[in-house]
Amino acid sequence: MADLPALFSIVNDSAQAYKGVIPDDCWHEPYMPLDRLKREIGEGIVFWGCESGGTLVGMMGIQDCGEVSLIRHAYVQTAQRRKGIARNC
Repeated sequence: MADLPALFSIVNDSAQAYKGVIPDDCWHEPYMPLDRLKREIGEGIVFWGCESGGTLVGMMGIQDCGEVSLIRHAYVQTAQRRKGIARNC
């Protein structure tokens, strides 16, 4: 997957907003290791991205569970927060 490095970067950049909020025993660096991200994709989570100027700046991870779809992940680059990127994607 060509976008995997960008997804990995956004997840871990975005998660920094919760450092100190997430209990220390649940926090680790990187927040989501690459092997876990790959496992999530392998388990059926599909990532949809939002681009700005041709660069991936945000993403949602959605998992189809039959009668429902679960939003499992939602991340936005720190530099793009509070700029309303969701309304443009």
